[in-house]
Amino acid sequence: MASHSVVVVVVVVVVVVVVVVVVVVAALGVVLVVVVLVVAVIVAVVVVEVVVVIVVVVVVAVGVVEAVVVVVVVVAVGVVEAVVVVVVAVGVVEAVAVVVVVVVEVVVVVVVVVVVVVVVVVVVVVVVVVVIAVIVVDRAKIRSSNRNNSDPLLMVNYFQGNQIESANTWTESTLSQIMAFVEFHEVENVEEEPTLSLTLTSNRGDHHGDSALVLNYRIASLGQETEVLVFLTENGNTHDSNSSAFLLMIVVVFSTFATFLLCGLIRYLKLQKGVVKEIWRFDLSGAIGECLNITREQMGWMNV
Repeated sequence: MASHSVVVVVVVVVVVVVVVVVVVVAALGVVLVVVVLVVAVIVAVVVVEVVVVIVVVVVVAVGVVEAVVVVVVVVAVGVVEAVVVVVVAVGVVEAVAVVVVVVVEVVVVVVVVVVVVVVVVVVVVVVVVVVIAVIVVDRAKIRSSNRNNSDPLLMVNYFQGNQIESANTWTESTLSQIMAFVEFHEVENVEEEPTLSLTLTSNRGDHHGDSALVLNYRIASLGQETEVLVFLTENGNTHDSNSSAFLLMIVVVFSTFATFLLCGLIRYLKLQKGVVKEIWRFDLSGAIGECLNITREQMGWMNV
């Protein structure tokens, strides 16, 4: 029964890891995932080197103690005593020292393994708790937004042409402020280059539609325009689909978590600006830039 439980736990962990990897790759793209994996490998190598150094220091320290004990015993017995007594005493001390060394090495290995296991478990638990908390808060915000009809929602509308439309309740200055942080990407291999426009609509009171609108906006702010378009029609109406909204929510959660994790790694490792600039191509919302306290002008990017 115990072995059956272990197999079930292993299968669940493997499935969760595979799902997380697939979702993160879908949300961030291959480049960001590769960068995060490379940084993780570097950190893992450093940890292993530190553990090896600690083990070597312990072994050397035990060897020094063993030598000191042998010398002390030899001096204590004295040269004037019988050679047999000295040999026996030294042999006993050496045997005890060998046993102590073996015990210390085993204890060190056990401690290292326990520490590694505890750290992994703590990290997994923290990640799970954070993801669950973000999902709960996100759903609560969506419900609150649905109840407040005066709270407008931002929707990305995809169409041919350069006309920018806004609702009557919004001014041109408001629209220009929103446009300030949206970065347009060139679209290749098309006869007419499509453009992105921002259409501001007020809350319609439709629970499913509003959820999709909120999530579409957040996906767009993370640079996933192509995924947004899948859930929008040409006239800007959203598809009424619980599964689509839930899928977008999962992508948003992992994208946001990965963005702040990447930001922390960049600040810790103090990467060169060229690397940050390459990563910034995927950061339409400016989340990484705000975390690093670097403006687009400093990075050589032009505001739209």
